Amino acid sequence: MNTPKDRKFNTGKSQDYFPFPRRRFKTENHPIIQSKEKLASSTTKTKFSIQELQMLEGLTNSLQCDEREAVRIALYETSKSSSEAYKSAFEYAMAGATGKAHQGRFSYKQWKLPKTEKDQAESTAKELGISNQELVRLAIIWLQIGIRDGDIKRLTKSKHIPID
Repeated sequence: MNTPKDRKFNTGKSQDYFPFPRRRFKTENHPIIQSKEKLASSTTKTKFSIQELQMLEGLTNSLQCDEREAVRIALYETSKSSSEAYKSAFEYAMAGATGKAHQGRFSYKQWKLPKTEKDQAESTAKELGISNQELVRLAIIWLQIGIRDGDIKRLTKSKHIPID
């Protein structure tokens, strides 16, 4: 006979045990991951605060890929909806940001990108009137906050993995 104590650990649903929703994506079919373009000598270098680096780490966990691929996916998704990203997260990504966790940028990160992706990012930055460094920060912050808050539920050719 099942007592309430026995049912406590065998409900079949894990949502009851995890109060924080885990939002993960299966990105193996994303165009960035499937791309066969050679990583050229085009590099992007950006300053980050410690909290922004933690956001980048959270993004890599959500997208289940390397840090470089996570940045590339963030830039790709941001270029597709640049005005929405600019409106919601630019105040955190700008060079003179004074918001909590977005000041004191001392850590540099650098990634190699394919030439076409770097050109696309530069044109998006020029379209928005911001620097390339601000665009990289904007992409990471916007995608991470959007996934964490549940505002972004779909990525290009990537399935959302349910909690169960």
